[in-house]
Amino acid sequence: HQLLTTTQKLICANSREEVAEIVATAAVEVLDHNLTVVYTADDTNGELLTPVSWSEKIESTFGTPPIQREDAALGNAIESSEPVFIEINDDQDTVLINKENEIKSVVGIPLGEYGVLAVGSYEKDAFDTADIERAQLLTVNATSALSRMKRRQELEQYETLFNTAHEKRY
Repeated sequence: HQLLTTTQKLICANSREEVAEIVATAAVEVLDHNLTVVYTADDTNGELLTPVSWSEKIESTFGTPPIQREDAALGNAIESSEPVFIEINDDQDTVLINKENEIKSVVGIPLGEYGVLAVGSYEKDAFDTADIERAQLLTVNATSALSRMKRRQELEQYETLFNTAHEKRY
């Protein structure tokens, strides 16, 4: 039921930020993991993934999530179009660790070419096949919404160009 409600919200979304917010919130409810961040591929610098929306738990524990490089682990999800699993070792330095709250595993689910849904857990090997399938259902719908927005923006640009050319002609 939650996925259906989320899909309806995604259909009505009007911005990339709104889609990211819907996905971050829904991921907490659908996956039952409260450490979620939606990163989008940066249009101005194709090498960066920028956090656009994140769960309340991320905010209260870590503040604003860090920008990620697209050639890092989460970016591999976009490149491969497949989920990427990241297990964080105790001796590994990561920006999403503080003394009280160590994230042990992260899964990155691609949002097509548009970004990644990152979901973290305090436990190692926390994500099973059912988690990934639910996350992919969510991200497929989000990717469709983002694709639809991109096509709409392109259409609006062409309309503006056409109208400008038409005005100059007459």
